Amino acid sequence: MLVEGEGSRDLIRVAGDGDCFFASVLVGWGRQFVLERMPAAGGAVLVDVAGLRGYVAGWMRGEGNGQARQVLDVQSAVGVLAGDLRGRLSEEGLRMLVGLYAESDDLGDLADVLWGALAGERGEEVWRGVVLGSLPGLGAVSRAEFLGMSVSELVALAVERREMWSTPFGEYVLEMTAGALGRGIGIVQPRGDGGYTAYTVGGGGDPLFVFYNGKDHYDALGLPNPSALRGWIRQAEADAGERDDRLTTDERAELAALRKENVQLKRANEVLRTASAFFAAPTRPGPGDGAR
Repeated sequence: MLVEGEGSRDLIRVAGDGDCFFASVLVGWGRQFVLERMPAAGGAVLVDVAGLRGYVAGWMRGEGNGQARQVLDVQSAVGVLAGDLRGRLSEEGLRMLVGLYAESDDLGDLADVLWGALAGERGEEVWRGVVLGSLPGLGAVSRAEFLGMSVSELVALAVERREMWSTPFGEYVLEMTAGALGRGIGIVQPRGDGGYTAYTVGGGGDPLFVFYNGKDHYDALGLPNPSALRGWIRQAEADAGERDDRLTTDERAELAALRKENVQLKRANEVLRTASAFFAAPTRPGPGDGAR
């Protein structure tokens, strides 16, 4: 199916069954890198989503990828969870919920407050009422397991399990997939003005592009138009302030609005000139004003 925009590219629909990202990677690789085999453990060929999930999770846990784990584990799992809950719940809600179980409702360091609440006597109530009530996907692990796991372990679990995708640990899956495959993952998504933008997660080699609807679903891309993709990436860089050789999307919209306003002003001026010329002309007899 062709999607029209700033250049066309083949969009291949995949099922919205919780595997859409990995399915889009598999299908996209087969179309975009026809002559190149997707890397896999032991020289095996990855032909299904389960195999790809397992390969990425295995790469994360492998001995040669300590740097990726080290970067992730600068944070604590409770710290990542606290940051997500702070974005989901109002401060009043956090004080009410956490204050029921913690010795203090001081949210200055929410991670410490949440850790104390989860590790306390009523920790299971906090886990079920506060954590799973906001992030049911974390039900894949128990409270005790969660408190003993690192961020990298939870991200590896998010790679393997569909239900973990909607947790804050699922947000790292794209970057880890890029690392495992040795290629950046290029995300193409629609803009509000009908065009498209693109950005790359991870690095190394030509990126593998997938299409994201901006909400909750990925589709595969066949043979992207290289010039269009370069334009989308450059536009995204301009919007992020990373380059100054082109207008941002907001500046383009503002310029278009000014041009439209200019056209309208020209038309208004033309009407005024025509009206002025008419009223400045000598008075002519109207119908029925002849001599009597």
